[in-house]
Amino acid sequence: MSEGLDYSKWLLLAALLMFVGATFQIVDGRWIYAAVCFGAATSFMALAHRRRKQE
Repeated sequence: MSEGLDYSKWLLLAALLMFVGATFQIVDGRWIYAAVCFGAATSFMALAHRRRKQE
């Protein structure tokens, strides 16, 4: 049970880092990389939410 909770926390941390990375990509003018980072962060957040909801 605690393993799933830890897993969702790591996914949320990865999503946060991806959002920060996307922000830096936008500042650098790399819009395609920013879109990929935002997409990955959104998927990580959705997966973490689903894992928390299952428990």
